[in-house]
Amino acid sequence: MESDNDEFDLDFDPSIVQRMPWLETPLAAEKNCIRLVKLEAGTGDDPIVCKLQVVSMDDDPDYEALSYVCALEEQMRIYYLTVFNSFDATQNLSDFLHCLRLPRASRLIWVDAICIDQTTMMEKNHQLRLMGRIYRQAKEVVVWFGPFMDRWEDELVQNFKAFVTIYRVDPESGETLIPTSQMKDNEWRCAEDFCRIYLSGYSQVRSQCPKYEELFNPKRHSREELLSEALRVLDKVAGGSCLHDFPLFCSMDDRKNNCEVILMNRYWPVLLDCLRWLALRPWWTRVWTVQEAVLPLADPFVYVGSYTFRLSRLIGGIKSLVFHSQERCCKDIQNMFMANYQNFPLDPFVAVMGISEYRENFVEGSEPHALHTSDIIELSQKRQATDSRDHFFGMLGLMPTETAEHFQKLGYSLSSAELFSQCTKLLYGHPDNLDDLGDAVGVRDCKIPNLPTWAMDLSNHPGQYEVDTLRWRLYNASPGTRYEGATKDEDLPGFTLSFEAISLGTIRACAGKVPSSDLTNAMVLSHVSEWQQLYLESVTSPDSDTFWRTVLMDRYIRQYWLHKRKPLPRRGLVDVQAWFDTYSRTGDPRDLDEDTHHYRPTDDGSKWGTYHYRAVKLNVRTCRFFITTKGVPCMGPHQVQVADELFVLAGSKAPAVLRPTRRHGKEVYLSVGLCFVDGNMYGEALRRGVRWRNITVV
Repeated sequence: MESDNDEFDLDFDPSIVQRMPWLETPLAAEKNCIRLVKLEAGTGDDPIVCKLQVVSMDDDPDYEALSYVCALEEQMRIYYLTVFNSFDATQNLSDFLHCLRLPRASRLIWVDAICIDQTTMMEKNHQLRLMGRIYRQAKEVVVWFGPFMDRWEDELVQNFKAFVTIYRVDPESGETLIPTSQMKDNEWRCAEDFCRIYLSGYSQVRSQCPKYEELFNPKRHSREELLSEALRVLDKVAGGSCLHDFPLFCSMDDRKNNCEVILMNRYWPVLLDCLRWLALRPWWTRVWTVQEAVLPLADPFVYVGSYTFRLSRLIGGIKSLVFHSQERCCKDIQNMFMANYQNFPLDPFVAVMGISEYRENFVEGSEPHALHTSDIIELSQKRQATDSRDHFFGMLGLMPTETAEHFQKLGYSLSSAELFSQCTKLLYGHPDNLDDLGDAVGVRDCKIPNLPTWAMDLSNHPGQYEVDTLRWRLYNASPGTRYEGATKDEDLPGFTLSFEAISLGTIRACAGKVPSSDLTNAMVLSHVSEWQQLYLESVTSPDSDTFWRTVLMDRYIRQYWLHKRKPLPRRGLVDVQAWFDTYSRTGDPRDLDEDTHHYRPTDDGSKWGTYHYRAVKLNVRTCRFFITTKGVPCMGPHQVQVADELFVLAGSKAPAVLRPTRRHGKEVYLSVGLCFVDGNMYGEALRRGVRWRNITVV
């Protein structure tokens, strides 16, 4: 029997109801339309209420764009004004909106989680094309760092541990990170001794010391006042003040002995911890926030709870802070100013400085200055994204217009492997960039399915001690040649690369793998001794100079910066052999001559450098020693194995290790990495007149 109320007998589809706000506000792709959120007025615990409206970017709408971290958190409800349903939002976004809304007026904003229907790939692809314009045209960009809680110092340490994991900082010292509030009296005494050793003119600061009672005492001020004082420190440094101008010491009356004593300002590191906390916000680690910070013409506002400041104030101040700490006028005091006794590395500040550099390039003129592909890859590898493809798409706004348009058309229809492969082909298409083959995923474990061995994994940084692109650019194995890479969009698809190559031989024997744990003095000595024994057993007429030139990869170790080192002279080979003989007998890794520039103080006050040991330890950590069937010693990736083949590739400054295999009945190769092959690093293979042949790498 049919119902009398057929007109009300509707099929209920929860997914349609959930998408109703977006279905009611369709976007016209041809008009470059976006949605904006009208954030209604409210205070306190009032629920967040908002309404969507559609505008065209071509009409230059007036709105604010939000930049925040979309973490995997408890979902909150944000109410939609015109229908009975609501949006889902993370706690972090909900807190942000509560902080942003005005008590008596609405606010027009763009926020990705609400303005884009995340359930439809077509809409995501359409909005992807406009992402750069959204942040470039915004009247203001508002950045959310999160609330500044009572337990912020505990949060500092936890975030720093996460930072160390992301950036592969090697915690070689094994020391724990100590926030100021947790330092005990004996630790403060050690800190004062530490600073007294490194601070020249320590006694000269007496006349400049404020009284203990005059110092900024964080315990007597609110968290907002603490933030304000920390930023004022940055303002002074950015304004030209030297580190000596700050109250690192204080004076106190010693009534017992009726005299004045000079003490360390124990409140100072609290301000520095506050700056570290700002530099360690999860916002800095997210892929999308790079272009969200770099593209806007207006200087972004930063919200820390209800406290606000301009982003340039933070990044400009930190840039000046790091600069001053390296300059001669301040270098003698930088250990104390930066509170190095707390064991916090400088890396977070350096990461903040990177944003400053890119932002300066993009706001100089009316048109953005596109980043190089290698910069795009490096930036994306050091950041996080929920969808691995966003490691590339999150940088589209910083790329050349032609490149961005090509990938915007394809959008999320590409897999991560396809996207990363095409990006890598763009990289290799630039002059001299085939040296980045050493940074490719190679035969290491990779979470991206079907990614070729020659491609870059944009979702994962290879690690501080796994690769070193700058090292390979010191050589010139194929002078006068170039790699003919992808020259047009049609060349980008595909998972294979073809190279012109000259064979250098096959690997016959490999030294043992170096453990990933920290290398001790004894372990370095043991590994190099093993290499030496393997060489003596494998070569008919061993040559000591050849062996040591290979171990040091023909670099003169007296130059501190690796990428500036020059080829090793004959005298250097003699020096390193004499050093290693002494090192083997005594276990003392120090050099045999005094060093007047870079040294470590010893108990007897002498100045003995460790150039040889540092250079050898670096190579033991980053490379594996192996020998070819022709008896040539080599240094290459840890993943090399017997039967791998060595080639000089046209356009590459260093030879490559390739692993033969078969695909679809054809001989092809897997890329293992770049290597040092003695006697083949400066064009010797080309001068021998050996013929080139074409090979395929997958």
